[in-house]
Amino acid sequence: MSLAWHTLNVLTPISNALSPLTVGWLGLPAITGVFLVLGLVRKELILLGAVAILGSTELTLFLTPVQLVTLALVGIIYFPCISVFVMLAKEFGWKPATTISLANILSATMIGGLAFRLLTLFF
Repeated sequence: MSLAWHTLNVLTPISNALSPLTVGWLGLPAITGVFLVLGLVRKELILLGAVAILGSTELTLFLTPVQLVTLALVGIIYFPCISVFVMLAKEFGWKPATTISLANILSATMIGGLAFRLLTLFF
């Protein structure tokens, strides 16, 4: 991992807090929790954050192909991003926007965990 990860250790608490989800259910490395938090701001920050934090564009050095597919699946279905959430709230109100967003997060984690388990059977 990049020097920033080792020297600052700022991201460790986030990784540890999310590791039951990322490691336990999704089968991803603990650091991917940080990537998902970055995805709340903008979805593409999941991969851009991974490249910046890991210090390489070669993500296969850190994630297996199954983990990459799982992370991509979760990223696609995951929270729509803050700007979309605000637009949903303006259009439908805060409660429906929150419900939609929570449904997306729940769907993404369920589908991601199931996909990880199914893909590991074959690859």
